[in-house]
Amino acid sequence: MARTLLWPAVLSAVLSAPSSVSAGAGAGEGTPESPLDISMIALISDPAAYDGLFVRVEGYLSLEFEGTAIYLHREDCENFLYRNGLWVEVPSGEWSEWTGRYVLLEGWFDSDEKGHMGLWSGSITGVGRLAEWGSTS
Repeated sequence: MARTLLWPAVLSAVLSAPSSVSAGAGAGEGTPESPLDISMIALISDPAAYDGLFVRVEGYLSLEFEGTAIYLHREDCENFLYRNGLWVEVPSGEWSEWTGRYVLLEGWFDSDEKGHMGLWSGSITGVGRLAEWGSTS
């Protein structure tokens, strides 16, 4: 009798457990050859599921001293809503023409590195691609 009651509990626990396969990258995704195209909202809300993957995101880029980050929106940057952004590591002095623009960015996602003073929701390092995104007007 005790065994028959245990199986539904075990089955329920297994079915309700989070799955990194369903939340994270599919087969072959998350590499420089095949970046995981993902929203910043997904990275911010479940960073551990995407840790260590090569990702592609779109957002508002700000290249500032101790504040180089990509944000969901320009207003998040302007109002210091750091948690709505990801720290971005770019080589010093490079890509300054991209600041203050919406961009597409590809790089390695690190859920543990949270930038200057740990203010952001994660970081993107080893940026391999940066391109303007959206309207140019």
